[in-house]
Amino acid sequence: MAAYRGERSLRNSCRVTEIGHEPSFAHVCNQATWSNASMTEIELEQEFWRLCQVVDEADTPESSVPDLEPHLLAILNLAKESLDRRELLERCFVSLVDGSRDLSNRIVLFCMRELRWPEVRDAANLRFERAGGVRAPRLMNWISHINWAYDDSPWEDADFFLYFWQKEHPSEPWPCAKPPATGN
Repeated sequence: MAAYRGERSLRNSCRVTEIGHEPSFAHVCNQATWSNASMTEIELEQEFWRLCQVVDEADTPESSVPDLEPHLLAILNLAKESLDRRELLERCFVSLVDGSRDLSNRIVLFCMRELRWPEVRDAANLRFERAGGVRAPRLMNWISHINWAYDDSPWEDADFFLYFWQKEHPSEPWPCAKPPATGN
């Protein structure tokens, strides 16, 4: 099954964040609100869905994409710290792309940019194919964004997320950072 990667579309510009008020992503990455070593599989799954719900509720038409990053990092970190239970988390991510759960699509895009679990991409492409493939226009942008997240080239959505921007463009200033105010 061929992965559909449509032409990259223009996106809305991001709302900028004050440079002095950026969250400390190193802190967010190292801060765990859970002790996944002692979590049962049921607790791990509940925590995954709780974190996804937080992102979904925060992802509104009025929200700024960069403001979602700390919540998305919490999900990514939960997955990275629970690789011994990858199969469980894989099923959770698959349910986000196969149509059985309807939550923010930014969860899969953000997390799979780093995790790149092929089973998740395969499930998304299968849904797209079953819906008619290129004759399923409502899913074309969605599947294209998922497949671009797995691509080795610089991710076009990295500019929304400081975490990925710093990884993919280490010497460049983050485009969603508001320049410091200059005094008159």
